[in-house]
Parts: sequence; structure tokens; C-alpha cells
Amino acid sequence: MHRYETELRKIHWNSILKGAAFGLLTGWNGETDINEPEIFEDSNKKGQTIDINGDIHFHDVNFTYPNRSEVSALRNLTLVARAGETTALVGPSGCGKSTCISLLLRFYEPASGQITINGHSIDTFNVKQLRQNIAVVSQEPILLSTSIYENIRYGKENATKAEIEEAARQANAHDFIIRLLDKYETRIGENGTQLSVGEKQRLALARALVKQPTVLLLDEATSALDYANEKIVQQSLDQACKGRTTIVITHDLKTIRNAHRIYVLTNGHVIEQGQHEKLMADERSIYRETVKIQQAETTEDDTDTIMNQAIVEDDDKQKTIVEGSRLLSDADKADVDQSLSSESRRPIFVRLISMNSPEWKIILIGCLACLASGASQSVFAILLSKIIDAFGECDYVKQRRHVFVLSSLLLVIGAVILCIHLIQFIAFAWSGSKLTQRIRIKAFEQLLCQEVAYFERPENSSGAICNRLSSEALAIQQMVTSRLSIVCDASATFGFGLLLGFFLNWQLALVFFIFHLFVLILVFIQIKWQARINKRSHHLIGQASSLAVEVIHNMRTIKQLAIEKALVKQFSQLLYDELITRRKDTIISALLNGIYWGFPSFIVAFIYWYGLKLVEHHQINLKNMVMYYLRFRHFIFRILSSRFNLGYETRAGLKGGHLSSGEKQRIAIARILLRRPKVFLLDEITSAMDAKNQQIVQETLEQIQLEESNQSFLIIAHRLSTIRSCDQICVLDKGFLIESGTHTELMQRRAAYYQIVMRTDVQ
Repeated sequence: MHRYETELRKIHWNSILKGAAFGLLTGWNGETDINEPEIFEDSNKKGQTIDINGDIHFHDVNFTYPNRSEVSALRNLTLVARAGETTALVGPSGCGKSTCISLLLRFYEPASGQITINGHSIDTFNVKQLRQNIAVVSQEPILLSTSIYENIRYGKENATKAEIEEAARQANAHDFIIRLLDKYETRIGENGTQLSVGEKQRLALARALVKQPTVLLLDEATSALDYANEKIVQQSLDQACKGRTTIVITHDLKTIRNAHRIYVLTNGHVIEQGQHEKLMADERSIYRETVKIQQAETTEDDTDTIMNQAIVEDDDKQKTIVEGSRLLSDADKADVDQSLSSESRRPIFVRLISMNSPEWKIILIGCLACLASGASQSVFAILLSKIIDAFGECDYVKQRRHVFVLSSLLLVIGAVILCIHLIQFIAFAWSGSKLTQRIRIKAFEQLLCQEVAYFERPENSSGAICNRLSSEALAIQQMVTSRLSIVCDASATFGFGLLLGFFLNWQLALVFFIFHLFVLILVFIQIKWQARINKRSHHLIGQASSLAVEVIHNMRTIKQLAIEKALVKQFSQLLYDELITRRKDTIISALLNGIYWGFPSFIVAFIYWYGLKLVEHHQINLKNMVMYYLRFRHFIFRILSSRFNLGYETRAGLKGGHLSSGEKQRIAIARILLRRPKVFLLDEITSAMDAKNQQIVQETLEQIQLEESNQSFLIIAHRLSTIRSCDQICVLDKGFLIESGTHTELMQRRAAYYQIVMRTDVQ
């Protein structure tokens, strides 16, 4: 049951995580004044497919970033990007070039002015459709930690394999992809760390081209490349721009000489515009001055060209180099493992305790508190048994005095236990916090000492590493401190209880010990099985964490690609796969938990049964189990109590449904005997009994009548054999007294009573 509760809790949290991922990807924060429209709600609206195959106009656009309200990013900006032509935006950093792209993609809304495509304001367009028709290639290509195939397919969700390969050819990426070991299924690592910058840029271009965009936005697409890679990527970009409305943002002016129109921006507005030749012809042109400066800085050295060409070849082999470095890293790791010192070969628990050695005094205090807590349980058991024994005292004054003294001792023991637990928790919490801090610092130091190949492994993504730093240090702290506290407490309780048991009765203690050995074995199996479950699900949880980190870091790219729903689906699938992986294991784990939690009840039942057997053989004293000792020791309740494992603690059930009629009748007799009343009213008390039990009860009642001469008995019966010893017998008929006397007198009269007796004897 505990395991099923845990799994239901996991499903509950998985649902929360899915909702969190949805909110994270959509940018929803519960406010109504969010700047960016809600993509998911917008994309669900059915309408006509938008047409953005037209001129793009910025009409007197003004914009200020929310976090920089004192600075205007755009001021009365007006420009036109003609359909099917290449338009370039140049200018110093911070002049508003990238802001134009952000507004066109509707990451923000302009403070004033309007942006139109083909004469229609982009405010009227479906946001998701708008972004699906616009492709962006930025300065730093953002790739997700998945395969090359999936990264390209993010550009078009329903793209076929042929379309993906064709887009890769157009981006000059197909050749280096097929030389990789797994080709298009090659996993590129977090942020594409296993690829060169040029290769990543070509993959980003392939991702942009696979959607066959109407508008292509190039934001410093070649600025981070060396000469050779820049040349290759630029050729791919020139080919991709043909027939498309293209807006190019760049600082490298030689890449836009063939642009149909060039806009020079400063402080958020246009100061120059025209083609390259026109701007170069103006001697006062800022554009011309910038071109001359760049030409002076450009070195056309043949040696550099040859070197750059060699770099290109090396870039194409980057995957092999990375794989080699990975193998080298593994070999180095093997060498390190073989050279482990005797210190590192010690059991991990011992090493962790040694890390906590500066707090050994505090840990010792905590352990002593645990021992005291365990011993207090045995003291509590002794006092409780004595209190139960005290309730059996017949002298009311002595009983009250003994119970008061013992109860006061229990109160003192409770206060002592409270102080012990307080000391225990404070000691282990303090030492545990110090250990957690020490482990996290040590783990971070070791991370900084790792080679680059270590971080290129899929299991060592930034999300997985952050997850390990935050969770595993805490788990280790719980194992060393919290678990140590529990183990010490439980061991002390078990040890003192076992010693007390062997002192009181070794047979019962031996049975108890054997059963608890089985429980310890069961706990060991359960721990091993749970470790196996955690190991199998750790990989999928790590992937989900890595995906969440990537989403947070690359939110702009994700919104550009309009792949929010795809990533929510991927995140949900990872959580579902983890749940499916655990399903079979959970059933077995739940079975083990059921046995674990149910077995103590079986132990208690067996101990009661075996204890009663020992009582019957006079090998153990039952005085601490009996709350009241009936004076009428000859009254045979042993037959009833021996039928049940719990003896006098057996539940009778609703209206005594767990007992027979005779058993219920005898319990009712015992109840009135316990009260010792002055008058006994017995109405057919033996009618539900067999002859043997009737005889026993009859003898008991006769003995009571002899011993208690001051008590009166009124007996109603049809079985006349039960009233022969009565002092007076009254015979009633139709509400009238027709005869009375002793049994002998009435039999001598040979009247009504005599006839009833004779009929009974005949029957």
C-alpha cells in the first residue's frame, strides 16, 4: 500500500511537471497583461492560412524594452523589405537591428507604429503560423541535445527523411553528416558540443531551410566562423536566399555587397539607405567609411588561406576527434581506477563518515542519544506491564497509589524521551548540513578537474550535473546522518528489547529473534530492489531534467521554431517512459512492501499464540496480561479464551457476531458476576448451552449461592433441572400463581409442577 501511494504521488507530480513544462514553454504566468500573445491558445483558433509572401513594412515603429524603459531601442523606424529580395541592416551594436527581428517574430509588441506584411498588420496573423513561415539563422546556432535528424526536423514537424536530407544538401551539411559513425542519428551533445562551429551553423541553416520558409532572417550568421567555414556557409546562405524575402543583419559588410537594399541604422532609426554602389559613391557616407576600415583590416594572405582550408578539413573530422577524446578519457579513467589508493578502496560508508569526522563529537552525542532513546522503549514496556499488573490489585487504595506512581514515572520517561529526541535531531541535522556543504564543494571541484570529453557524454549534460549536485549530495547526507540516526535508534531498541526478552523468557525471545532476522533479510532485499529501480529510471529522469534546462536556456530559439507543443510532448513522453519502466518493478516492490508491512502483524499473532501455549504449560507468568482476576476461578472461561489467539483481547464483533450463542451467554454471566450485585435476575441463562456447559454453569451458580448468603437470586427457566436447589419454586399459569414450594414439596403434591417434570423426563 505504501508503494502504491508512492507511485500515485509520482503520477501526481508527473502531471504537475507536465503542466509546469506547458506553462514554461508558453510563457504563461497567470497575468493578463503578458506582452507576447499566448501561442497555444492562438494556434488553436481555426482560420485561413496566412499569406506572408509580400513586402514587409515598418511604419514609424517605436519600441522600448520593458527592462530598459529609459532607452528607446527604435525611434520612428521606417523601412521596407521587398518580397523575393535581400535587405541588409547594418550599424553599430545596439542600434536596433536585432530588435527589428524580435518585433517581426512578435516576441514583443511595438509601443507605436505598425509592422505589415503584404499590406496586413502582423497583429492579425496567427502567431504560430507566422513563425512557421519565417526561418532564423543566428550568430550562435542553438541545437538541442538530440540527434542530427531530430534537430533538423524541428524546423518542420512533419518533414520526411527525403526533405531533411535535401535541406542538409542545400546547407552543405550532408557530406560531413554521412561521414559520421551514426550519420543522421548521431547525437550531437548538449548545445552541439561534439560538432565544430561551422558544422553547427550548417545544421542550423538546414533546419531553417527544411520548412521552406517564405521569409529568411540571418542575424550575424557567419560572424563566429573562420575564413574557410565562413566561405562555405556564405555560399550556402547565398543559395538559400534566392527567391526568398531575406533580411540580413551583419557587421561584415563584404557579405552584403549583392543585397538589393542596405539600411544603415544608428540609435534606432535609419540614417542611410541604398545599394552597395550607391552608398560607396557618397564620399560622406558612414557605410563607405566602415567598408574602407574593414578592407584595411582584411589580410589576403595565401598562407592564411591554406591554413584555413586545413581547418575546414579538421572541422569535418571533428566528430572523429571527439570520439577519440572520449575513448581517451575512458582509458584515462580506467588507469585512474586501477591506481586507486587503499584510502579510496575503503567502504563508501566509512569514507563518508570520515568526511564528517570534524563533527565527530556532535555525531557521538547524537549516537548516545539514539542509544538512550532505544533503551527508553524497554523502560516504557516494563512500566506499562507493571501498570497493567497494578490494575489487578483488589485493594482499591493500593491500586490507585500504584497506578499513580507508575503513571508519574511514565510522564517523566516521556519528558526524557522528548529531550533525547531533541538532542538527537539537532546533532544529526548540524553534522548533516556540514557534510552536504562539504560534498557539494568537493563535487564541484572534481567537475572542474574533468576533461572536456567528460561533459560531451549524454549522461553528463548540464541539467544532469545540476540535478546530481542538488539531489545526490542531499541523498548522501540523509544516508550518513538521518539513516545513521534511525539505525542507531532501531538497533538500540532491538538490542535492549532482546536482552529484556531473554531475561524474562528465553523461548519467547528466541522466536522473536528468529522472526526479526527474517524481517532484516526482507529489508535488505527491498533496498537492493529499490536501488535497481532507481538505477533504471535515473537515465530517463536525467534526460527530462536536461530537456528542461535546455528549454530554459534556449527559449528564444524554441519560440522562433514554434516547437513548444513538440517539446511538451517529448517531455511528457520521457516521464511516461520512466513510469512504464517502473511499472513491473513497482508491482514486485509493492509485493515486498506488503510483506514487509504485514509481517509484523503476523509476528504479533504468533507471539500471542505461542505465549498462550507457554502459559498453559506454566512456563511464563500471565499476570501482566490479565486486567482483572475473577474471584470465581472455577468458572471455566479457559475454553473460550483458548480458542482465540488474542485471548481476552479478542474482538467480539457487532452484537457478538464472532461468538456462538453459548459463548455469548457465558460472557454475559461473567459480566454480572464481576459486578457482584445484591440481586441476580437469571432469565433462561442456560437455554443456549449444551449439557456439559450447563452442568458447569449450574455448579458455579450453586457455589455462588452458598458463598454469598446475602444475595438474592430470581431464576426463570424451562429446564427444571436447573432450579431443583432453589429455596422456593413458583409455578405460574396465565399470569396467576397456582403453586409454590421447594422441589421436594411440589413433587409430593403431584400437581402442575409434578406434571411438568414428568413431561420433561419423558421427552
